[in-house]
Amino acid sequence: MPERYITNSGSSERNALADIFQKILELCISLSYSAVILHLPTKNNLRLLSLIIGQDIFRNLKKDNYGGLNNIQFTLNTLFKV
Repeated sequence: MPERYITNSGSSERNALADIFQKILELCISLSYSAVILHLPTKNNLRLLSLIIGQDIFRNLKKDNYGGLNNIQFTLNTLFKV
């Protein structure tokens, strides 16, 4: 079973989001994972991450639900298609 890292996505604080994303990257490196699934309520929640993940991966995730960063493939799953 894959490792899971669950956090409260209710925080819109940029530092909290940056810390979460940094933890995800650290886990991928330490566990030699090359894929991450991001579960967010809607695609609109990606706006909170756009400054952290960069505009290219932001656009790819929003458009195609896939994007890559530092040799890690990200897949976006959303509960609602908003």
